[in-house]
Amino acid sequence: MANGLAMLDANGKVPADQLGVTQPPDASTTQKGIVKLNDTVTSTSVSEAATANAVKTAYDEALAGKQLGVEQKANVVAALNSIGVPASTSESWAQLIPKISAVIRATGNATAADVLAGKTASNANGPFTGQMPNRSAENNHMPGLEPTVWPGDRFFIRPPHGYYDGASWVTAAVPGLTANNLRSGVNVAGLIGTLVEGRPFIKGYGMADLNIGALIIPIPEGFNPGLIRIWRDREGYPDGLPMWASMVPSDHTASPYIWLNPNTLRWEPVTGYAVYGPKNTTLPGNALVYGVGYDNGVRVGNHYEIIALN
Repeated sequence: MANGLAMLDANGKVPADQLGVTQPPDASTTQKGIVKLNDTVTSTSVSEAATANAVKTAYDEALAGKQLGVEQKANVVAALNSIGVPASTSESWAQLIPKISAVIRATGNATAADVLAGKTASNANGPFTGQMPNRSAENNHMPGLEPTVWPGDRFFIRPPHGYYDGASWVTAAVPGLTANNLRSGVNVAGLIGTLVEGRPFIKGYGMADLNIGALIIPIPEGFNPGLIRIWRDREGYPDGLPMWASMVPSDHTASPYIWLNPNTLRWEPVTGYAVYGPKNTTLPGNALVYGVGYDNGVRVGNHYEIIALN
């Protein structure tokens, strides 16, 4: 100091020794002092101070992170809700994480074609709706695509693709499969044949005559009847209703009833021929006359089949 005036140093500042003061120490976490400013947001210094710019940068990044967390929580909640798990954005992550951990990820390999139509399932690719048609619901007697036969063994019907509940049927039209086309006594899937080869055979349909209480069956000249069966029409019985019938003897005396049952394919012997009807009735000589039952006095139709003796 010269003449009471302070002298400037090389930096243009008054040296501390000319001011009569002591140089402050550097600041630390335990004492006050001179602090250096730091404009980064990655420093770990405990003796430097962040600039306003560094603080603003850190704030912006923290705010963006918070917003991202809010958005991701909303996404997680929406995903949980979509699979039926109750969740809300008001819940904490500590509450949501156990719900996420409890979700079982689908790993199966089923496809829409493997699952019944209208039903839902999921596989490794996510949820899907089944497309397999419910054939039993469409038709209780679903027509098959094609039949085939192993002679002497079994009959096959190829079904349409789809689901069958075990209570419906797959069918194939076989119009020629009738008892009349099967040799007598042959059993084809429960259908018993009635065809007697080498013998003349007649069949017909007639209405019972209420006046004489009998069914009149005309017999062609030269036909010698040996076995007969008779059945009548009845609603609810597509193959006919088993019935009783009795031969009307020429002297009009009582005769035993015989049970003529087409469902068991029972044939009865013809015990008379050229039999005439009740008293005071004129009938042709070549006719069989059977007393038959009625439905509450109502005349019904009667089917008959007759096999010749030879």
